[in-house]
Amino acid sequence: MIPLLSNVAVQDQSVVTNIVTLDNIMSGVDGSSVFGYNLETKNLEVNDKQKQQYAHTHTFDIRVVQGTSAELAILRAIVDNNRTVKVSGHSPDGFFLWDEPTVMTRNTQFDQIVADALLLTHDTTIGYRGTAPLKKLGVYAGDNALALYDILSGSASVLNGFSAGAGLTVSQVGGQQTVTRASGSNTYLSSESIFFPFVGVSITASLDITSSTATPVFGIQFLDSSGSVISTSTANASGTDVQSHTTTIPATTAYIKFVINPGNTATNEVQFIKPMLALAGRTQFSL
Repeated sequence: MIPLLSNVAVQDQSVVTNIVTLDNIMSGVDGSSVFGYNLETKNLEVNDKQKQQYAHTHTFDIRVVQGTSAELAILRAIVDNNRTVKVSGHSPDGFFLWDEPTVMTRNTQFDQIVADALLLTHDTTIGYRGTAPLKKLGVYAGDNALALYDILSGSASVLNGFSAGAGLTVSQVGGQQTVTRASGSNTYLSSESIFFPFVGVSITASLDITSSTATPVFGIQFLDSSGSVISTSTANASGTDVQSHTTTIPATTAYIKFVINPGNTATNEVQFIKPMLALAGRTQFSL
């Protein structure tokens, strides 16, 4: 969990180019909060009066500085048409990713300033859900954006939340990912796209390389709201152990991906564990 939230972004799931970035009001306005996210556990009581947890209720209730007239028009269209949204946010400590498309309510609040009250609620099962390699959470708050997926396990081919491009042979056992370049194709093993449109924020890709036969290339790919690649920022790994690469999110970014290529030649291979996308240069994460 992260202790505070600096900025939030709202994406209309019916018109994904409609993205609004807003400043969270941490104090000074009725209902304001440094974070605004609450997780409540639902329980069943069985015959022996013991409680069994069966679901989580997620509530996101914040006050934001009202945006421009164009941003306000987008928010009004979302609410008036009962459309679902995804929300992301960040602080110096990590990410807030509300990945489950959810109906949002909005109210204008007149206080010392004109603010908007935004509210989302959603019930989910406890823990990661779905089937490998797409086992994921509906809502994640923590220091590794990739942990929206269960990246400590996966299918026989890839870690959860990852997929391989053409020309790569892949396998996964016990959280260790193996990637082999089977042909001359220069493609990546990449994570799923994560909604994170915070231009100018410094972001770090890292992983723990356990074995390599060449010089792997890894980093971060940036995509616009249509899913087209804007740019890919990479670094050459040197040896084994934890490797990291830090860059800045470029203009028009809507999504980020972690990417890795095992090397320049067919049969080049890399094995790694614990991939991470982090803020503030972090290379270690907790689940």
